[in-house]
Amino acid sequence: MARKIWASLIICYVAIFCSLTSADGQLDAQVSVCEGCHGTNTVTNDPKVPEIQGQHFFYIYTQLKDYKANRRSHQVMTLMSAGLDKKMMESLAQYYSEQEWVSRAPEITIDESVASSAMTAGQCTQCHGNYKGLNGIPRLAGQKASYLEETMRAFKQKERMNAGAKSALFATMADAEIAAIANFLANQ
Repeated sequence: MARKIWASLIICYVAIFCSLTSADGQLDAQVSVCEGCHGTNTVTNDPKVPEIQGQHFFYIYTQLKDYKANRRSHQVMTLMSAGLDKKMMESLAQYYSEQEWVSRAPEITIDESVASSAMTAGQCTQCHGNYKGLNGIPRLAGQKASYLEETMRAFKQKERMNAGAKSALFATMADAEIAAIANFLANQ
């Protein structure tokens, strides 16, 4: 039953999406489509949907390009990005990067010593600095722990390949370390 609902929802979004992206100047309408998943209610209630409001421009733009080019795969996002042109991807990235970041509370308590040890071994701060990201590097501080954990495991299992160094980084990390890192970052 739930699968049929999701299939209908996806078909509806794709139809709306395709009709909206063909016209210039439709940012507000396109944002409304994006908000179907990335709006406050879904972001709060669905552990797999990341917070994108306040994320960095170039990171959002790059992810949209990666979905469109199949360098990153997701059942919904791959379909949604297929009809986006460069101008709309830039407009969406600009819009979301200008929104206020909303930090999501972590789902479980963490053992900071496990997280600290794993993060030091992985040299996370070399790219992610204070975890608030830079333009091309995503903000991790305050992101949902469930999303971060799923993302790290996707890199570990080589399901997500748009940042190759991450697969090697997480290859030897235990699931408990990944969970600890995710929850530590969500607390930042």
